[in-house]
Amino acid sequence: MKNKEKYKRNLPHIQPLDQIFFVTWNLKGAIPKSKILQLKNEYKKNIENITDKSKISIEGKRYFKNHDNELHNLSGCQHFLKNNKLAKNVADTLHY
Repeated sequence: MKNKEKYKRNLPHIQPLDQIFFVTWNLKGAIPKSKILQLKNEYKKNIENITDKSKISIEGKRYFKNHDNELHNLSGCQHFLKNNKLAKNVADTLHY
């Protein structure tokens, strides 16, 4: 892949050249599907009648924050990265 600073696939992605950036690693099943659907439905409801694009962006940030909070507050779900073998695999992949 060329060293592009910005590209779009499913979402806009920015790869700052020679910069630090964060990665959210969300493994399938980490958040219950019912919770993900609830968050998506809340987002859709919140943007339904918005015409100002900057406000839609704010709702998108709120959705991301709520989704991220769910990852931090998991209860009764698997914590995959507590498994040393899986955590090492993720770390090795990031370093690759």
